[in-house]
Amino acid sequence: MVLTTFAYPVSAIIITPITSLGRSDIFLRLEIMKKLLYAIVYGVGFFYGIFGLLYGLLIANILATILNCSISGKLILWELPSQLKVLILYAVPSYFFAFGLSYVSSHWDVSIPVVNMVINGILFSAAYGLYNWLLKTDGFKFVLNALKGFINKMNKPRNV
Repeated sequence: MVLTTFAYPVSAIIITPITSLGRSDIFLRLEIMKKLLYAIVYGVGFFYGIFGLLYGLLIANILATILNCSISGKLILWELPSQLKVLILYAVPSYFFAFGLSYVSSHWDVSIPVVNMVINGILFSAAYGLYNWLLKTDGFKFVLNALKGFINKMNKPRNV
């Protein structure tokens, strides 16, 4: 299930150029194609049980993301391989961290599920932050600059 959840925020970001350019015709066509893709996945996936449905959703989300990238890339002149490289730079480590933490957390015994979720969230955030810090990714630089701006704003004396 974790693997399928990447698609919504990524797709929302990728199709932003389509909506900002006012191309609702392209947006509508793209959404209809994705809905048909998901309808096929639901129809076929139910015959194979929950795992068939989940694997189908994973494949459909990957295909929908590629479809979004290719169509929006034509509008903003950003080629598909270049977009996918950026997505992979962020997605692959996330999956490794999620699976690694899932494996590690399955070996400790925390009786309160909320505490287990908080511990997993903190560990995942720390591992992902460390990865981005080591590679000095653009996303990390953006977050760092936003935090610096927020801290500077909080430390600025207020005129009352």
